[in-house]
Amino acid sequence: MSENETSSVKSLYTQVKALNGSNGHMVMKGIYHDNKATAVISVYNDVKPSHMVLDELWDWIDNTEANNELDAEVRMLLMDKIRYIEDDLTFMND
Repeated sequence: MSENETSSVKSLYTQVKALNGSNGHMVMKGIYHDNKATAVISVYNDVKPSHMVLDELWDWIDNTEANNELDAEVRMLLMDKIRYIEDDLTFMND
């Protein structure tokens, strides 16, 4: 990491710890002049990173053998909603 990147991560870490928070993020939209590209730097404090939580949730929903708790319709609704949220780029306009 460059000195500037290290400084940004340390600043974010310091803020999360000072606030006794569980996480903090820096979002950089439109990186390298690409309006569809986003970079995120995250600091997690004593919690699992959200992308890992989402991956586990997706696997749980998709695992039909171990997942008799959800019927097929609910499973499809959840998977469709996750895909919809993932594809929704309206945050780029904020």
